Amino acid sequence: MIQQLSNLVKKPTNAIIMDMKKYIIYLNILNIISILFLAQICLCQQTDADQAFYISKLNITGNKAISSKKVIEILNINHRQRFEPVIIENSILDLLNTYKKIGYMFTKVTWDHTIEKRNTVVINIAIQEGEKVFMGNIDFVYTGDQPLKQSTIKKLSIQKSQYFDESILEKDIYQIMNLYGEKGYPLASVSPEINIENGKINLILRVDSGIKTKIGEIKIEGLKKTKENIILRELPIRSGDIFDQKKVDETERLLNNMGYFQNVYPISFSNIDDENLMLYISVIEGPTGRINGLLGYNPSDNENESKLIGMVDGSETNLFGTARKIKISGRRGFVNSYEFAFVEPWIINKPIDLGIHFQAIDRSEIQIRQKLIEREAGLSGTMRIGSHDQIYVIGKYKRINSSELSEELFEIPDTKIPNEELANGRKYSIGIGSRFDNRDYFNNPTKGRFTDAVLELSLGDFRLIRFWFDINFYFKTLEQQVLALGIHAGRIWGDSIPITELFYLGGANSLRGYREDQFRGYERQFGNIEYRFLTGRNSHFFIFLDGGRVYTRDKESGKIKLGYGAGMRLESVNGTLSVDYGLAKGDSILKGKIHVSLGAVF
Repeated sequence: MIQQLSNLVKKPTNAIIMDMKKYIIYLNILNIISILFLAQICLCQQTDADQAFYISKLNITGNKAISSKKVIEILNINHRQRFEPVIIENSILDLLNTYKKIGYMFTKVTWDHTIEKRNTVVINIAIQEGEKVFMGNIDFVYTGDQPLKQSTIKKLSIQKSQYFDESILEKDIYQIMNLYGEKGYPLASVSPEINIENGKINLILRVDSGIKTKIGEIKIEGLKKTKENIILRELPIRSGDIFDQKKVDETERLLNNMGYFQNVYPISFSNIDDENLMLYISVIEGPTGRINGLLGYNPSDNENESKLIGMVDGSETNLFGTARKIKISGRRGFVNSYEFAFVEPWIINKPIDLGIHFQAIDRSEIQIRQKLIEREAGLSGTMRIGSHDQIYVIGKYKRINSSELSEELFEIPDTKIPNEELANGRKYSIGIGSRFDNRDYFNNPTKGRFTDAVLELSLGDFRLIRFWFDINFYFKTLEQQVLALGIHAGRIWGDSIPITELFYLGGANSLRGYREDQFRGYERQFGNIEYRFLTGRNSHFFIFLDGGRVYTRDKESGKIKLGYGAGMRLESVNGTLSVDYGLAKGDSILKGKIHVSLGAVF
């Protein structure tokens, strides 16, 4: 060693520096190799940790009340499913809830897993069911002077249950609190106490009604365009009213159905003092101006029948934030029409709306070789009664002119209808109607009903009586799925009925799969069935079946026509796109009628 050092000392300085550089290079190479080796080890460990495992087998033990097949169905764990501990934990919670519903309150479920091969695991689930517990006595202890009626208590679901079910109890507690809220006690509380004895659960519900409360003030947040008084006058609740949960819920529904708001948040409240509440309404305003364009395509072989129809309408339902409404529309195709309408709300500070409208219609009826021209002006008054009902009166003046079409200009089809008498004259009519609407959301309802019925009497050159009604029902079936049913009918009585006063059937708004206004008669009946799959607040896909008929002097009248198809309604930031494709019974897939509607908002 001494000799080596002496040799090193004898080396020149440059040589020593060169040797040191070599050592440093060697050390760096060793460091790099070590880093690469450690990285390879970490990578292998990471790969093992991230390796996916799949379930090869599921062992269930200890179950008696529920069969193994049913347990697997509840757990929803399948062979070759990817092994995810979180999914298994959530599935076990579903199993425990199922046991609770059949009286096994103290069931315990444990599980583990063993790795069978490199990427498969066996799941072992052990169930300890415990003893079945039956529902015992239910007693109510009240604080305050507002005990529940015995008839109300008997209606509670927990009273009818053989076994204790926590979810049923929660619903009953919510129902009890709502009942107190409807009586002016929004701060009522219900505290359950459970006592288990001799295999039975005895339940004590301590009900504190609190103090009867009034609405001291209503505060609306989020208004930018709409005046606050415009909203307040429409609501069923007022400052100074006794708190009523039903009216609060109805207020939310009305706010959603005004069409002014993009979003309506749940109504909240806070104490002003012991007897008064501050009610908070929070909204986000949306655009209320709309321009809609409808394009329909009819693949007809008849050159005289227009293959394309078009309609454009523009509307503003909250003009300058005052709830005034204005609408302008035009239509071209089988019928050319133009319309203007305006509504002034709350005449003389009462829930009465006054409306005016003007309409011009030009129609060429090839089958009866007539050209028809209508000009109409009308005045209407609508009175709202409560939150759901309306009564309205419509007075109209209409002038009808008809003339013969030259056969040289049009190829008259072989199936032409016998000539109708030319109708020229004026008529004065008055109509009385009623409307009912309790839909939860008018633009995309999941429940509720909409009904409209009108009786119209006409004098002048045409003495007529017309009656028609429309009923639409909405039922929520499954999560995000709705069944919509429509029933519609109309009838006209009188001598020398102009064909413009008949009822028409066919097209996007009645019998899809047929061209616009393809059928007409003195009586019309049709129905619609839609099954909708909701995809958003204003969006859904749907399949439909329409059926209808009209009655005429023709022997073939009264036969039911069927149409079916599918469509969608999709909302975007800038508007709504609606598309439906309908087929008449017996049509080939390429003979369908297409309707496309594109709406823009402003």
